[in-house]
Amino acid sequence: MPTARRPKPYVAADALLEAYAASAAVTPFLVARLDPAIWRTKPDFKGAKPIAWLVAHLHNCGLRYLERTAP
Repeated sequence: MPTARRPKPYVAADALLEAYAASAAVTPFLVARLDPAIWRTKPDFKGAKPIAWLVAHLHNCGLRYLERTAP
């Protein structure tokens, strides 16, 4: 009788790094395919930010994360 495979133990740090890597890969993928005409176009609803602002914010958040977690 074959033995059942045991699932890998859950390691929160590994899961967080995997999620961060996926998120970090999605942003450049979307930016590379973004029509240049809409970079600075402001959406027509209150409080909305242009796409360039949002991308810069994501980039800066990533830099702060790296600064704070560096050994």
